[in-house]
Amino acid sequence: MLRGCDSEMPIEISITRFQPEYARLVNEVYERECGASGDEFDVLSNFVAARIDMKYVGIVRLTPGPDGPLQKWSIGPCPLPEGPNIIQMTRGVVRSTARGRGLYRLMMLRAMAFAFENAYLRAVAIIAPDFRQRQFLFDIGFAECAPQSMYRWFPNVEGPARNIICDLEKSHLKWGDAPLQRNPVAFATSEL
Repeated sequence: MLRGCDSEMPIEISITRFQPEYARLVNEVYERECGASGDEFDVLSNFVAARIDMKYVGIVRLTPGPDGPLQKWSIGPCPLPEGPNIIQMTRGVVRSTARGRGLYRLMMLRAMAFAFENAYLRAVAIIAPDFRQRQFLFDIGFAECAPQSMYRWFPNVEGPARNIICDLEKSHLKWGDAPLQRNPVAFATSEL
């Protein structure tokens, strides 16, 4: 687990299995009806979870290949590679009341380290065309690998997305240089 501190409260970042609170958090961020069940990929995945004051405020889902959610969500052929050595990073959300503290960056750095430590060769994801953290993702090794594609990530939510990929072996040395937050303080402890 990683713990980061900002001027307000300690932030706890850990790797976990699916918790019903994660589905509720995703539904809240996407302003969907609240429910405790996610989709069929949740039980196959690990999650990087962020908590503040013992409440979940952010997650990133890590689904091993092959046959992950991005292939299912793609409207038409999915341009992203898939396979047993590829991990899909999806459902990266932060509750609106917890934004501006570097949580997404902390969670993505932990997700990248988890993927590298577990011998995945590449990480793939999709991002909105105007995603605010796009440059951060490029700084830690992601690159666009195909033209924008259409995805449907909920039955009533679809749109264009940029397809991005990261070669973990080539990029892992960049992660120590990535800016985490304005005043990062973090230390590692045990997980799972």
